[in-house]
Amino acid sequence: MMEIVSGTAIGKFVASVAAGKGIEIYKNRKREKLLTALQNGELSVESNQLQKDEFIASYLATELALEKSISDAKVDALTSMFYKGVESQKLFEQYDLYQEVLSIVTDLSDRELHLMYHLYQFSQQSLNSQTDSDSLAKQQHEYLAGKLGISREMVKAMLVRLRRTGLILAESELNDEYALMFQTGFELMHVSQLAVDLKHWIVFSVEI
Repeated sequence: MMEIVSGTAIGKFVASVAAGKGIEIYKNRKREKLLTALQNGELSVESNQLQKDEFIASYLATELALEKSISDAKVDALTSMFYKGVESQKLFEQYDLYQEVLSIVTDLSDRELHLMYHLYQFSQQSLNSQTDSDSLAKQQHEYLAGKLGISREMVKAMLVRLRRTGLILAESELNDEYALMFQTGFELMHVSQLAVDLKHWIVFSVEI
């Protein structure tokens, strides 16, 4: 039978972990995952690239983001983003952009990252659609709900949360004429230019 512990016991356990080796073991486990991926991968870069302050800063920022990540899926996402950034050379060419997207990805949940990925896909599929915006919004919600296995209401809530990042924009924010005619309902959401610029990084961080 599983033992039930009190709040006092929980407090003592957390304090002992924080004061002892537990926190270092926790940090090292995530660090080792990233280092193992780098060491086992077939990577090839110029040695002088690794000596640059920008690269070292990118690694340290990634390690800090890993420390803050709770789920294994998020750790895998950040590890994948850093690894593929090195593999593609994009991390060496776009240090500032990497730091920017790392900040955004760190703040997103696993589910939000996958929603962004599927939103990219829907945007491509409906690029030349003649369907009106309101009908397209319903299709968008149904598509995302199906891909994520959640309700349309949850999709709407997640889209509202994602707007804080600047990665998506509502139809009325892009189309002045639509803003004038907009009636009660939930708008079609569009991938913003910021999200387009960061697309390859977001895709790097999602394993489908």
